[in-house]
Amino acid sequence: MRLHELLNDRPAKFMEGEDRFYGDPDAELDDDEIIDLHLLRHDKSHTMVRGKPLLALEKILKQGSSEITKPLYRGIAQEELRDFKVGETFTTHTYSSFSEDKSVAERFSKQYKTNKIFELKEGSGFCYWRWLVKELQHQKATDPQAFKDNDGDWDIQSSIREAEWIMPRKQKFKVVGIDNGLIEIEQV
Repeated sequence: MRLHELLNDRPAKFMEGEDRFYGDPDAELDDDEIIDLHLLRHDKSHTMVRGKPLLALEKILKQGSSEITKPLYRGIAQEELRDFKVGETFTTHTYSSFSEDKSVAERFSKQYKTNKIFELKEGSGFCYWRWLVKELQHQKATDPQAFKDNDGDWDIQSSIREAEWIMPRKQKFKVVGIDNGLIEIEQV
């Protein structure tokens, strides 16, 4: 049985209120929060519930953000689509996923039927794929049977292929260029 099947009914921890945390945002991730982050590779629907963000993501974004060292891309969903103008700023209200692989963003933009993608060349965010690969390699070393039972090798390869980064909610961006469906943005 896969990890996400075993944990289907386990409640995730969420932030209370707008600026208060259910727990200490500077504390290390506990086992439940690590599981919450693992589950993001299958489903992102639990990152916000009833307007409350996932505590594990808030913690990791506060403690574990990395500088972007290569361009990141995001397929633009229908609800994000509008007539963007150079110089315009906008704010995301939820977490947003980007990929180091432009073809991943292109695939999502085609799925969304927008054929438009964001390109982010610098800034910072949570390099989810590197964190996940490290976690899975740790599981392989400490519990090889669980790693095998959960298709760990496939999960590692899938994470590397998707090369996902996660940006914080309420992230402000500025449009710095537009070129044939590619919208260059920067963090503000």
